[in-house]
Amino acid sequence: MTLLRKEYLYQLCDLSGDSHTVEYLATIIEDVIVNIEKRQISAVVSNNVTNVKTAWKIIHEKYLSIENVRCVAHSINLIACDIVKAKFGDHLLWRVNTLTTFFGNLHQANSKITQLIKEQEIKGGSLKLYCKTHWTTASESIESVINLEPVLQEIITNHHNLLTNDKIKSIIQSQNFFSNLQILSFVLKPLRKAVLTLESRLATLANCFLSLARLAAVLNKLPKSFDPTFRSYCVKIINKRCEEFDDDKYITCFFLDPQFRCAPLKKCALKRILKCAASIGQRLGFDRYECETLCNQIIKYKDEEDPFDLDIALAKDNPLN
Repeated sequence: MTLLRKEYLYQLCDLSGDSHTVEYLATIIEDVIVNIEKRQISAVVSNNVTNVKTAWKIIHEKYLSIENVRCVAHSINLIACDIVKAKFGDHLLWRVNTLTTFFGNLHQANSKITQLIKEQEIKGGSLKLYCKTHWTTASESIESVINLEPVLQEIITNHHNLLTNDKIKSIIQSQNFFSNLQILSFVLKPLRKAVLTLESRLATLANCFLSLARLAAVLNKLPKSFDPTFRSYCVKIINKRCEEFDDDKYITCFFLDPQFRCAPLKKCALKRILKCAASIGQRLGFDRYECETLCNQIIKYKDEEDPFDLDIALAKDNPLN
């Protein structure tokens, strides 16, 4: 992606036949850097797998001006996968898929559910299947069942003869089934939204950092009285991933985004930001004077001093010529 947010596909490679050793990965990354030319690359986005991290250390020692950025979307994918693997989520999704498969395979039952959706003017379509290799379908499938609760209850009450599988009736009538789906949806929906946001070409590192913070806030709102084991599990998962992104580069980019400049900083955050900016400057060839100038500008930016005291909204409405 360029500075103007244009995306270019340089190369597609099938590396499945090779062993992904540290040396091999480092060679593949370096080949791309050399072919594109290092002066045209400012950062490389990668996941946080051990071999990739080690390979990047080798690359970074050779190409100091190129930053390594961890992929937040990948991390959020891992959070979602971990959550749906938990006994609570896995059991609910098995029930959801059982319902979806039943109504999808039986013509009469499917026709009736389609008819009731139209009669009750329910928007959102029919039941959706969950696919393990596409975790976002977990949120979509759960929401589809929640959305069609009135229809499913209607079938139980007035059309139970269509339910040729005894499991279907027991699932729909099982205690807390729909309320538990609401809880799981409460957790998965913001994860899905975060990934869709981060996949946008307009997403910045500040958006990435903010998405993780929002996810943590959502999970902390889970009622403490609800399934303590599952709640603790979710909190543990999100804390683990957030710790991975307690990264100076992300904090710096969040701070430098004008939208979040006034966000309160935690203790020592400014020191980390200044140190990060100075380190990047040094890797780009800044001398001591230039690094000091950069740090002073950042402090002025924080305090909204000239020339960083301009009202952004006013500037957009009345641009200076």
